[in-house]
Amino acid sequence: MELFDTHCHLGGEIPPEKFYSLSVEAGVRRFLLCGCYESDSRRAAAFAETHDGVYFAAGVHPENLKDYDGNPAFIRELAHSPKFLAVGEIGLDLCYEAETEQEQIGVLAEMLKIALELKKPAVIHCRGTEKDERPYSIMYDLVKPFAEAGGHFELHCFTGTPEWRDRFLELGSLFGVGGIVTFRRADALRDMVKGIPLDGILLETDSPYLAPVPFRGKENIPGYCVKTAEFASGLFGIDPEEFADHVNRNAEGFFGLAKGERHG
Repeated sequence: MELFDTHCHLGGEIPPEKFYSLSVEAGVRRFLLCGCYESDSRRAAAFAETHDGVYFAAGVHPENLKDYDGNPAFIRELAHSPKFLAVGEIGLDLCYEAETEQEQIGVLAEMLKIALELKKPAVIHCRGTEKDERPYSIMYDLVKPFAEAGGHFELHCFTGTPEWRDRFLELGSLFGVGGIVTFRRADALRDMVKGIPLDGILLETDSPYLAPVPFRGKENIPGYCVKTAEFASGLFGIDPEEFADHVNRNAEGFFGLAKGERHG
C-alpha cells in the first residue's frame, strides 16, 4: 500500500533524512511539507527540491504571527518551484492565540487572496476551545467568497461538528484525517468523519505531532499514515488498499498532480 501524507512538518527530534527514509520504507512515498512562516517554508522548499516525492506549501500559521514581518513576497517567490503545491499552513487558532484574533483574520484573508492569485489550494488550520463554534463561523465567512471566486481549500485536522462539516462540504472543502481518529476517546470525531464522502478525504499526519495508535505519545512521521489508513478504512467498511486508492486520487486531484506523480 502506497500513501500520500498531505500534511506534515520538519522540526521534530528525528533527523530529516531518517524522517524521510523511514516513511518511504513504510510505503509513504509522497508527502507535503507545510511551512508555518518564512524560514520554515524555505526549509520545507529546500528539502523538497532534493528529495523525490516530497512537495511543499508555504504560508503563515496563526501561531507564528510573531515570525511574520507583514510581507508575503516569500510565498510568491517560492511558488515558482514545481514542488510548490499550496498556500499553507494558514488559518485561525482561537484556542491558544485568541488575543491576536483580528490580526489572524487579516493575515488569513491576505493568504487566501494569494492562493487565488497563484491558483493554488489553501491548507487551512481552524481551532477554538471545546464547544466553541465561533472559529468555524469566522472561517466560513472568509472561505465562502474564496470558494465562490474559484478557490479550493482543505480543512486540516478538522474536529468540528457534523453541522459545520456539511456547511464546509457545500463549499467544496476537503478534510484532513489523521492520527486523532484512532484515539480512544474520539468517538464523536469518528462519527463526524464517517459522514464525509470518500472523495472529500485527504490523509495526513501533522507529524511530528498527533501520532496514531499504537504510536501515540511518540514522535509522528509520515510513515505512520499506514496505521491511520488501516483504521480509517474500517470506518467506511472498505479494504485498506481501496481506501488508499481513494485518498491518493483525492490528493492528486486537489494538488493538481498526475496519477502517481512524484517529481513535481
